[in-house]
Amino acid sequence: MVRFSALTLPFALLLVAACTEATTQAPAPVAAVDPAPEEPKGPRMATSNMKDAPQIAAVETGDLTEESFTPPFSPDRLLGLGPRDVEGVIGEPGLVRNDGPVTVMLFEGDDCVLDVVFRDAKAASLAARTPHGSEAEVGACLAYLLRENNVARAVSR
Repeated sequence: MVRFSALTLPFALLLVAACTEATTQAPAPVAAVDPAPEEPKGPRMATSNMKDAPQIAAVETGDLTEESFTPPFSPDRLLGLGPRDVEGVIGEPGLVRNDGPVTVMLFEGDDCVLDVVFRDAKAASLAARTPHGSEAEVGACLAYLLRENNVARAVSR
C-alpha cells in the first residue's frame, strides 16, 4: 500500500486549485486600437524629421551650388526686350522679317523653331513649332535653343 505523508494532500489540493483558477480567470481587458492608417498611393511626402532634410533637399533640387547648375530661363523674360537684347540671350536669328512696325525673328534648331514677334521694337509674343510645322512648347524650345547656343559658343572659343 502507498503511504502519503501529511503534506501530500495539502500540496495536491494546492496544485488542483492553481490549475482550476488559471483556466477560470477572465481575460485581461484589451484597449481599443485604431486600425493602422492605409499607406497613401502616389509620391511620398517629405516628413518633418530633420535628419532626412538634407537628403530630401538634394533629391528635389539637386546641388544648387554646382557651377553647372543653370536655372530655367522663363520665356516671359524675353517679353518687352528689344531685338538686340533677345539676340544677346538666344544668339543670332536664322531669319529676320520686317513688316512695318512688326519684326519677326526666327531662331532655328534641329528640334524646333522659335518665333519672336516684335511690335514697336519690343518683344510682344513668342511661338514655337517643330521643323515640320507642328506646334511645340515655347519653354522647351527656348531651353533647347539656349543649350544648343551655349554648346556652339563653347566650341567656338
